[in-house]
Amino acid sequence: MSHDESGFILAVDDDPISLRLLQGALQKGGIQVLTASHAKEAREILIEKEFRQCLCVVSDYRMPEMTGLELSQWISKEDKTLSCILLSAEADKQMISDSLRVGVLDFLEKPLILNVVRNAVQKAIDQTKSKRNLQESRNQVNEIQKFHHTILGLQHTASIQQITFRFIPMHEVGGDFINIFPLPNDTYIVVATDVSGHDLKAAFVSAFFQGVTRGMIEKGASIREIYTFTNRFLIDEWGKDTGGVAMSLSTCSAIIDLRNKTCDLTNHGFPSPYYVTEEGKIREMIQGGPPLGWFSDIEENEIHFPCQEGGAIFFWSDGLDDTAVRMGINSFSVLYRFLESPEGEKEIQEKAVDDLMVVRFEMTNAQKEGGWHPIFFTESCGADHLKIDHMQKEWQNSLQFLFPTIPEERIYDILLATRESYLNGMIHGAKKDLNKKVLLQICYHRENKKIRVRIDDPGVGHGLDLAEPMESLQLKLHDEHSGLTMIKFLCQEIKNERNGATVIMDFDFEAIPLT
Repeated sequence: MSHDESGFILAVDDDPISLRLLQGALQKGGIQVLTASHAKEAREILIEKEFRQCLCVVSDYRMPEMTGLELSQWISKEDKTLSCILLSAEADKQMISDSLRVGVLDFLEKPLILNVVRNAVQKAIDQTKSKRNLQESRNQVNEIQKFHHTILGLQHTASIQQITFRFIPMHEVGGDFINIFPLPNDTYIVVATDVSGHDLKAAFVSAFFQGVTRGMIEKGASIREIYTFTNRFLIDEWGKDTGGVAMSLSTCSAIIDLRNKTCDLTNHGFPSPYYVTEEGKIREMIQGGPPLGWFSDIEENEIHFPCQEGGAIFFWSDGLDDTAVRMGINSFSVLYRFLESPEGEKEIQEKAVDDLMVVRFEMTNAQKEGGWHPIFFTESCGADHLKIDHMQKEWQNSLQFLFPTIPEERIYDILLATRESYLNGMIHGAKKDLNKKVLLQICYHRENKKIRVRIDDPGVGHGLDLAEPMESLQLKLHDEHSGLTMIKFLCQEIKNERNGATVIMDFDFEAIPLT
């Protein structure tokens, strides 16, 4: 055993002779050895001298009142880092198995072989120190995480009534964060960021970027100036100081003007934010260019986006998309469950592999209650019509995930009507063309218990008014649109826009999502 260890070994045995022999053998290693003649005394020593000073406990198994195994169990509850060794002259397989199961490091048989005892004790001391170093590292990481979240200002979002924020960290530290900067005249700057990696370096870069963003905004700098400075730091300074190890930062910013209902967006590698109107229409706002830290010059990737009263803007990190893929459902389905259901949040966390961060910003100064919530959004090209079975499976998985109590016949109605209308859009509207897109959007109105399916194709439309009575509509239908007759029977309300190139179907049902 090492001669320069600080701390003590605790030897416990109710046989005075065995205890003295054990103490003498261990003292030759140069470490202080304290002794106890029974388990109660051992407990008192550990409490008085403090657990952290003890490097190892060596105890006889069979003792009156409390056995060595029971002592080891108590120690494990008080200090999981402290290693224990048990001794016995009558060891059997069950006794050894029980001891190892509760965390005892080693089990030695009497009479003791001194070299074996010393080697076992040194091994126990090494394990105790290793566990304590690991625990200390974790404690430091936790402190960094608390500081990290404080710096990122996540707590400030709760004071803004337009904001709904959810965050589940899947790593002790990382680079995902969101921050909101209130400006005069009902204007806000939203900055959503995801730094590559989930280590202390990522935490440092995200905290650095947060500090730079806050400071430069307070000095009146533009978003482009902030991004240019950060990009130069990542390429010129970070790469130089870390031996060329790359670090990238995906970020999306939005300057939201509530009075004029506008949003100016810039996106560098962050998932696309989405805007949802009060009626439930979903629109992708801006796709991301290359992240900061990739190229010396950053691309101009800015747009001016007009909004409306009552709409909402959604931001989320790529951890949500990854979770949706893993669950076989749509990202908007995960989004809704994450925002609206505490039970859903727990279920999603079990499937998540990366940090989850979601923000909803309501485009109103009034208190908003109810309305349409997006639960599904996708787009397909005309040539994708052959993949309709795979698409339908994702619709079904998403609906059943959100509404587990919905009757099967209602699910069937929604799937069949959506399938027929989506196929019609891909085949007749998009002409099976690889370069023409058809959009599918599904929203849910919790108060009215309605699901709304909206399909937009790029065609000229069929020229029919689907709200007409069935008798007059059937006289005008061509063979390629005969499926529209079936759709009218499946949904409670149907209407079309853009000469029929947009179809909107409403379905009533009594299922309520889990909460």
